[in-house]
Amino acid sequence: MKKIYSLLFFVLAILFTAHADEWLNNFSTAQQNSVLSGKPILVYIAGTGWDPWSKKMDEEVFETQEFKKYAQENLILFRFDCLKKGPYDDPIKNALYTQLNIHGVPVCKLIDPNGVIIEKYVGYQPGGPEKFILKLQSAIKKK
Repeated sequence: MKKIYSLLFFVLAILFTAHADEWLNNFSTAQQNSVLSGKPILVYIAGTGWDPWSKKMDEEVFETQEFKKYAQENLILFRFDCLKKGPYDDPIKNALYTQLNIHGVPVCKLIDPNGVIIEKYVGYQPGGPEKFILKLQSAIKKK
């Protein structure tokens, strides 16, 4: 029995670390991973392809090795790409748009494994990955 638990733990560890620095696009999967790992979800609501501030956040924060390393160890990443104008063709995306209470981009929400919003960051966050990571660490510590 002990071997089964060890094997299960090993498999789960591989699943969570193999691509932990990649953004999920399924919120249910992000929630499940958060509950299983105990890590908060960083929800990134972006206007990919049309919003210059989202592009700037991507380039200056989220695409850096420093942020990717921090995220892999501490966060579950979920990205929601917004259309310039809704509604979406997909009813699940429409429901998620409402659930996340989206009113603009870029927005980041840090959500604990119980679904409680720890912190919300509205707009472009200047200062690069170092400053944004400090904000995340501070918010997680306060929780």
